[in-house]
Amino acid sequence: MGDDMGYSLLLYQMPNYYKNIQHIEVDSSGMLSAAPYLVMWLVGLVWAAIMDKLTANNTLSILSVRRLSQAVAMYSPGLGLVGMCFVNCSSTLSVVVLCLVVGLNGTIISGHFCSHQDLAPNLAGTLLGLTNTGASLMGVVAPIFVGAVTQNNTE
Repeated sequence: MGDDMGYSLLLYQMPNYYKNIQHIEVDSSGMLSAAPYLVMWLVGLVWAAIMDKLTANNTLSILSVRRLSQAVAMYSPGLGLVGMCFVNCSSTLSVVVLCLVVGLNGTIISGHFCSHQDLAPNLAGTLLGLTNTGASLMGVVAPIFVGAVTQNNTE
């Protein structure tokens, strides 16, 4: 649920951040809003290939891969979002930090998204459906949370 809350916050509020805080025109912020998710996709693919090689060589166990992937996916974006406090009005720096923050979350694919298969291979689809349903509730909570915190403050 925590991962989905952060994902939803960024997904829904990134265009507002670019428009209201960084003062980037909405029509040009579409590509800027998509860039972090492109980086996330690429990081997920590269990370999965690296983790596959490490498990094939018996360098890391499956449990270590899950733990490492989960740690990188959860802690790095948290630290990166703290770093967003220091970008001030630098549009370029804010895009770079957001690409790094969201990109590192791509390692989650080798983390908890695979754990359902590890726990119960015959019920992995059902388990993922149940856990993802609960986590998706954060997509409803995230905009409410942002509205309560910002209270129409855009500067």
